[in-house]
Amino acid sequence: METLSREKRVNAARASLVHAIRHTFKPGECLPSERELAEKLGISRNTLREALETLRASGILLRRWGLGTFVNANVGLIETSLSELKPIPDIISASGQQCDMAGFAYRKCDGEGEAAIRKCLQLDAPVELWELERVYLADGEPVIYLRDYLPSLIDGLAVDPALFKRDMLSFLEEQCHVRLEYTITFVEPVLADETIGNRLSIAIGTPILLTRQIAYTEEGVPLLYTEGYQRTDKLSFHIVRRR
Repeated sequence: METLSREKRVNAARASLVHAIRHTFKPGECLPSERELAEKLGISRNTLREALETLRASGILLRRWGLGTFVNANVGLIETSLSELKPIPDIISASGQQCDMAGFAYRKCDGEGEAAIRKCLQLDAPVELWELERVYLADGEPVIYLRDYLPSLIDGLAVDPALFKRDMLSFLEEQCHVRLEYTITFVEPVLADETIGNRLSIAIGTPILLTRQIAYTEEGVPLLYTEGYQRTDKLSFHIVRRR
């Protein structure tokens, strides 16, 4: 219980620091002393040190021994890990930015590429597919455009996309009573076409990242296929590798 409580304190301190870094300090600027920061945030110096270390490990802060702790020049990027399965709104909010959703729409999927998606999801022909699309904004600026594909029936229950509110993970758990456990993700660089350019407010031909992802239940059943288009000037991935 104590460990969990400490975790929550560190996470709260981290969120406060990220907000301050994005809205108070400039890239390259030196942070105040630990004593000043701890007093300002109303936390212990031990909690502050742990929170600062998580930000240093993720590249948001740079520690120069004998000089202080500095804001990294690339602080504007939303940092996330390919090893984590987290809702996009949580990732954006954790970066200290306001997350909003725009352009939400859904339709029955009957376009080009449907056969390939059905094969990925191991679907029989009679089952229809829903296609859901939306754009996520960070502080009012579009950063990620998603297209999700899922069966119209899950465990015999009809899927109603009109009930979608925030993110796909929550939607599947709350409305469909299904929990996704892991994904297989493929990442490739592409150039924005007219549709992507309009959704993300970028010029046609702008380099972006395309992630194709198949999400599985605990039983290993493929349930969701996602195509995500992400602005490389606003979002970056990090990968933790261990022996």
